[in-house]
Amino acid sequence: MAFDSTSIEAGGDATVVDVDERRESGAPRAAVRRDAGLAAGAAIARYVVLGRLGTGGMGSVYKAYDPSLDRAVAVKVLAGGGRGEAQDERMVREAQALAQVAHPNVIAVHDVGTFDGAVYLAMEFVPGLTLSEWLRAEPRRPDAILRVLRQAGEGLAAAHRAGLVHRDFKGANVIVGDDGRVRVLDFGLARSAGPPEARTSSTPPAGGLAAAAVAGAPAARPSGRLVDVALTRADQLVGTPRYMAPEQHLGQPLSPATDQFSFCVVLWEALTGEHPFGASGDARLEQALAGVVRPGPGASRLPRGVRRALERGLRAEPGARWPTMAALLAELRHRPGARRRALAALGAALAVAGAAAAGAAARGRGPEPCTGGEARLSGAWDERTAAAVGAAFERSGWPGWRDGFGRVRAALDAYAGRWVAAQRDACRATRVTGVASEEQLERRMACLDRRLAEVRTATGLLAGADRELATRAAELVGSLGDVDACDGSEASVGGSVRPSDPAVRAEVDALYGQIGRAAVLREAGRVPDARRAFEASTAEARRVGYAPLLAESLLRLGEARARDGDGAGALDAIDEGVGVAGRAAADELFAQGLLQRAEVLTGAAGRPRDALELQPVLAGAVERAGAPPRLRYRLHLQLERTYDELGKYDDALAHAREAVQIAERSFGPDAFATATALRRLASTERLAGAKAEARRHAADAVARLERQLGPDHPGLYEALLDAASADTSAGDLRVAEATVRRALALYGAALPEHPNLANGYRRLGANLHLQGRFAEAEEALERAAALVRRAPTPDAMTLADVYAWLGDTVKELRGLEAARPHYAEVRAQYRASGRVDDPFLGETLALWGEAECKARHPARAAALFDEARPILAPRRDRWSVKLLVAEAECLVATRRARAAVALASKAVAELGGSYDPADTADAHFVLARALWATGARRRALAEAGRAAALIEGTGRKRADEVRAWVAARRR
Repeated sequence: MAFDSTSIEAGGDATVVDVDERRESGAPRAAVRRDAGLAAGAAIARYVVLGRLGTGGMGSVYKAYDPSLDRAVAVKVLAGGGRGEAQDERMVREAQALAQVAHPNVIAVHDVGTFDGAVYLAMEFVPGLTLSEWLRAEPRRPDAILRVLRQAGEGLAAAHRAGLVHRDFKGANVIVGDDGRVRVLDFGLARSAGPPEARTSSTPPAGGLAAAAVAGAPAARPSGRLVDVALTRADQLVGTPRYMAPEQHLGQPLSPATDQFSFCVVLWEALTGEHPFGASGDARLEQALAGVVRPGPGASRLPRGVRRALERGLRAEPGARWPTMAALLAELRHRPGARRRALAALGAALAVAGAAAAGAAARGRGPEPCTGGEARLSGAWDERTAAAVGAAFERSGWPGWRDGFGRVRAALDAYAGRWVAAQRDACRATRVTGVASEEQLERRMACLDRRLAEVRTATGLLAGADRELATRAAELVGSLGDVDACDGSEASVGGSVRPSDPAVRAEVDALYGQIGRAAVLREAGRVPDARRAFEASTAEARRVGYAPLLAESLLRLGEARARDGDGAGALDAIDEGVGVAGRAAADELFAQGLLQRAEVLTGAAGRPRDALELQPVLAGAVERAGAPPRLRYRLHLQLERTYDELGKYDDALAHAREAVQIAERSFGPDAFATATALRRLASTERLAGAKAEARRHAADAVARLERQLGPDHPGLYEALLDAASADTSAGDLRVAEATVRRALALYGAALPEHPNLANGYRRLGANLHLQGRFAEAEEALERAAALVRRAPTPDAMTLADVYAWLGDTVKELRGLEAARPHYAEVRAQYRASGRVDDPFLGETLALWGEAECKARHPARAAALFDEARPILAPRRDRWSVKLLVAEAECLVATRRARAAVALASKAVAELGGSYDPADTADAHFVLARALWATGARRRALAEAGRAAALIEGTGRKRADEVRAWVAARRR
């Protein structure tokens, strides 16, 4: 694969100029020139010159020796050229900023300074080929091209996060190193992505000078070539016109979207051999400015998803492109089977041009060296294994087993296909194309072996599945490790340096497999077994002494302990794992550990404020780990939960929306992760009073899961209950009741008498209570309590909520005396779990206090209000309003009407009509009764009318009470 441009050499070691680029830039032929430069042995600051690598319009690049650190470096010396001190100082500052971009896909800048009045940069010395040379060297498979360009895109994204815009991204400024790693070079045109004046300033570009850092490759390679397309006057355009975005041509402010445009041009050319806007320079510019892609014949073979992603990145308006480089890369990474098959077809079509030569070479090589992946699946996922799993599903007695097995089989077939393709690609990258090193191949194969062990464990469990496991099989398969993550990076195995001793390496890989198998046990619901397995792997990891392995085992152990209800033990393991990962510089594990700590603090430990204190560290750790989608998704979901617990709904909503976007782009619209994020978004919208949005997103989550699981799968259970909660908040109790009963029917048919049914009966009981059907509500709630207590480890929070509703219901049926034990049980459950500042506890105490007040027990009421106040009052949200309303009700009952007016007025003002209509109606109704008692009867009737309007049509019994009160007072 090659670009449709040619090169000329000026003889000797002169600069090589891309003819097409030079013609479009208008650069005169005199731009190709010779420069005597510095002789070998000369000094540039502390660096000793070993030889010149090349020269361009901005200066020269030398291979040099750094005696301080005993290493070779590439030193770029920028020619003076009359730029002036201000420009020199700015270039130094920008080089210093670039030096802060510590990313594997960005050329490392070690040092910057001045030498004999000129600025110099000392950079990483990288043997390899530029992207342009790599594409010309031999035909390349489309998946290999995508993998290389995605690495380059990660480098651009890292620079953007540091506030830099490259402005001259092209094939000559990307190196495919001999080590298999891709680096983005030549940030000589880079500018801050900050203020507009910084973005639009122009300085003479360095062109492709830094590409000289590729030198050191064998002499037969076309390495060390330089491209200099600089326009040397400060008022002229900078960059390479062939790849420039419309705003760059027009001299408008630049942004990361400018680099995104150039990246899409480069990738389009690399995959098709054609420019996306046509062959002619002038016409090409017109099409780019108009945002009209004019693809040639090669583009018709582009996979639809890849083409759609690139076309968006090629839009004329920067704001119409992908929001970030990371978003574009996530879209290019998400390649379902159809897209992968299309890429394979594209590769076959593009290889036709070189078929004769390739065929001759293949005849000389013999058989394809990278086959056999399918054979390795034997016993893990093959026809015999599939038959065993299908038989287990049938034996389970689950009525929906046939459809469930069909979906699980399709998912495992797809996963196996991705595994085989990844195994073949890993082998070819090292043994055929030479893009990757043996070390990278070993990393990738160890990671893939780990994934295969997970598949083997999962299918082994499914081959003996009972009814419950059969219903959870889809989620279990969905939790298998990401094959695409086995890319040879450090994170793919967990450590930066693999053990040098082959025996130790084999032991480490075996333990990684053990950890993967234990993770599958945990996802299958066998948490105690998983916990014991992680404890064993942790002990073995301590013996082996490989820090990344120990860190991962500790973190997995922490997860298992948290699921087993051991919050304190979970934090102990997680904290040790974070420390080990940090000392081992295992950045992704470090970020995972901090996220786990925040999740346990917010959830099992009930300490969301402590979790929030981790936010700056969390964000930094995820960024340091390269900000992969799976970590960014998890970060935003965790922050959503934390802010939700603290009642900071605007912040929670922002993070929930971001989690949904990441999941849709990176995992797919119907992935379990996307549905989970939508459910969290709907839950927070419901609490924040965005009732219509909550209802829409909750229904959307159900619809996406139905597409994944089918309409009758018990896996819809929790999502249906969430949808019912959204219906309740919107005032549609009858629809909510029907949705809860559907959820109970689905789950009960699959798993009758399962403890998880408690949550559904709790929701049903609450719904019936709100409708005033108290006897039915008590029956449902008693059933919920019995089901919770049947669980091996009863969930305290579910039990507390059940008893809160039971207390309210029994009070209506038999009075406060009969309800008190239920309210006391709520307090006991929260205290036992350590969640003493939970708002649901505060609400129960407040309502209990109101009931005691109406029963003429003022001392008990005051004590309960005092207990609830520290929990609810500081929140300044719907929870604090519940306390105000409860206290106002107490004041009305004890004939302290003026004080009640003050509290009720405050409640109405704080609600502002933006929360649940029933809550708002309660506030208006207590204010109406307080006003009536003070003699302000006209205002009282107005407030009662507002309450009636709010609660009318919600199906709540309270509506009858409000309506009767208004009718009586009007008479």
